[in-house]
Amino acid sequence: MEHRTSTELKGCAAVIRPQKLSKKELLGWALALEKRKGARLRTLRETEYKPVKERSALQQENSPLAVAFEDPVLRSAGLTSDRFGEVAPFFGLSHWPGVQP
Repeated sequence: MEHRTSTELKGCAAVIRPQKLSKKELLGWALALEKRKGARLRTLRETEYKPVKERSALQQENSPLAVAFEDPVLRSAGLTSDRFGEVAPFFGLSHWPGVQP
């Protein structure tokens, strides 16, 4: 693999930098979740019992993570998937309680 700076990549690739979301933008996700009142959201089952690698690949249709990925603001900010391993660092979550990413 060859290392290139973002300046070197400008001519041959689009460089996308994740932006830091404001509290107002993150509130948009909460509002999107709230709009689904009455609809049952699915959870990722037994995440605490799965190895990190397996947990990172977890995704669930109609989950809060899927709702986040559907949000165009969060996607433009750099959210690339509804898999746990992508969403957790995006929102600053760790795999273990009390451990900061």
